[in-house]
Amino acid sequence: MRAVLSSLGLVAGARHRVITRAGAGVVVDAELEQVRAAHAVVVEPSRSTITAATGGEVRVDRGRPLACELLAALVEAQGAAVSAEQLFLGVWGGHEYHPLRHRNTVYVAVKRLRQTLRTLLEDDRELIETTAAGWRLVDHVDVAVIRPEP
Repeated sequence: MRAVLSSLGLVAGARHRVITRAGAGVVVDAELEQVRAAHAVVVEPSRSTITAATGGEVRVDRGRPLACELLAALVEAQGAAVSAEQLFLGVWGGHEYHPLRHRNTVYVAVKRLRQTLRTLLEDDRELIETTAAGWRLVDHVDVAVIRPEP
């Protein structure tokens, strides 16, 4: 019902939380296209999409909810390194982290995410940096996460 009222301009529409390295904010449906156009990479975990705009071309990777949540976790860390344990507990929803059982799961997912980003952006530079504490997005990556507001 809200979607119908929104399309008629009677209500503002659904609200979405937008998170970038600079911080977070809330936008309504009408502002989503502006957000998508303003960032080189946009990840929408609820839609399982990662969208990248490079050289006037827009590429979309669909159907990888794990990659979306992993990228979102790195963006939401706002430049801080995220450990394998934090990623496993947050992205996979694990209750306990056992390095011998779960470390490889995280490492493989990060490797696949790196490959996905290289393909989308046609960029051979490393966009996810490995540190002693875990992984983080490099500073020059402009990524926004869009999540529905509860």
